[in-house]
Amino acid sequence: MITILCSGSRGDFQPYIALAQQLKKLGKEVRIVGGRSFEDFIKGYGIGFYPLSVDYQTGDIDPKLLQAAQSSDSPLKMLLTFNKMKKYIMGLTEEMYYACEGSELIIYHPGATIGYFAGEMLGIPTILATPFPMHKTKTTGNMSRDF
Repeated sequence: MITILCSGSRGDFQPYIALAQQLKKLGKEVRIVGGRSFEDFIKGYGIGFYPLSVDYQTGDIDPKLLQAAQSSDSPLKMLLTFNKMKKYIMGLTEEMYYACEGSELIIYHPGATIGYFAGEMLGIPTILATPFPMHKTKTTGNMSRDF
């Protein structure tokens, strides 16, 4: 079983659904771990699903904090904002860890870095699969200027 850990909005999940579909074509059993509100969306593509008890839509999270995290222009700012939502994130982190048990591979979204640590602790290979650029390159330069 390949476990894909994802967090965020629908736009965060869509690239991982495409990845999961390709892995299935290769004969791999795959599932996506995410908040319950995404269950029908993910299963609608024939992808296995492991539900987390809450997500950003169903959790008791201050919408202003969530907006600040989603609109951060750097991973560090995003993490600092998420730090203010510790209680919510700690519960999800534990659930994501348990979702990884028994996997042959863990693929994780940058917002679900527990995947790396779970893999290390469980002896499972991990891959960070980011659906957006994480670093500037010679060709991208200042990304905000390029768009």
